[in-house]
Amino acid sequence: MVSGVEPPAIVLRGAVGADVLRQVCAGAEEEGVPVAVEQAEGDPVALAHAAALASPLEVGIGVGRDGAVAVHHASLRADRPVERIAPENARRAGRTAARIVKILPLD
Repeated sequence: MVSGVEPPAIVLRGAVGADVLRQVCAGAEEEGVPVAVEQAEGDPVALAHAAALASPLEVGIGVGRDGAVAVHHASLRADRPVERIAPENARRAGRTAARIVKILPLD
């Protein structure tokens, strides 16, 4: 492996609190897919869509200031995320995003 080269990752954008971040990343890691975190402000769906467009895997996660989470794919309309998830189920967002990347059935 070449030093300094990052593997392709799901992009997570948002006002990410430590607990939500930990839960989302744990969900993706359980499926073996890395997550790249970028701090940003805005609506979770818009953040998720922008993150999906920025991700080489074409999957993004957005987190709003209130902890609400959205999972998006770059091929979908901006206002139609794959899933919207409450903060208490943040781990599911990471798992869902990773399963999209791996082309596996969603829970």
